[in-house]
Amino acid sequence: MAKETTTKEVASTTATPKEGDIILKDEVADEPGSDGPVDAEYTPPVVEEVTPPTPTPEPETPATPATPAPGPDVSLEVDAGEAQIESTPSRVPGPDMVEEGGNAVTNIMLRRMEKHLKYLRGELGFADITAQRREQVDFIETVGESTTLPYDKFKIVTDALVRMIADNKELFRSGRALRFLENLAGEYSQASINRYTDYITFLTKIAVNWTNRSRLRQQTDIAIVIKDLRLAGKENVTMYFNALVAAR
Repeated sequence: MAKETTTKEVASTTATPKEGDIILKDEVADEPGSDGPVDAEYTPPVVEEVTPPTPTPEPETPATPATPAPGPDVSLEVDAGEAQIESTPSRVPGPDMVEEGGNAVTNIMLRRMEKHLKYLRGELGFADITAQRREQVDFIETVGESTTLPYDKFKIVTDALVRMIADNKELFRSGRALRFLENLAGEYSQASINRYTDYITFLTKIAVNWTNRSRLRQQTDIAIVIKDLRLAGKENVTMYFNALVAAR
């Protein structure tokens, strides 16, 4: 399959596969001494779920429903008290098709996400460990590049990421969506793999707690989330988070 235009090939090493590092494409040269060994014990992150407030009696006259915050459409899972973001049937965009408000770049990123999800679900396999490493690196670079897009394009990609996570909550909440990172030892810096892990965990927290997302304002220190992002990424993620938690 042809490689997407926003990703880059990463040479594999002959190091024994184990937990390792990963960085975005423009940061490899900026982090000397970053490809040392890491802890062999891989512990997947567990995403905290915000506990909904204790129900109070409804007033005699129901309040007018609040206008939903900008973002993906959601429907409530009554038993779990969580939100499942609804997927609208659509075909994979072709070369001349883009999402509404998107462009060729966002189109490629959305297709890249769809492909990576198939690997995470086990619907696609890898020929060898080199192919697995290349796939994980390419996807992380795609996510990293998405944070620096103009805000309207960043929102298209990030909405799709949140939707993808919400539709596969257990895969992401358990940390299994990060399992391919284990085989990047010696290839990328630990600081960069931490940045990617923290960002995906942040989006997972939003997706899992979608119906209670306004409460994430008190539960999340956005300054910590964005501290290692590039300037455009800091601004985009902050604006996106503030818009989401403004919902009532």
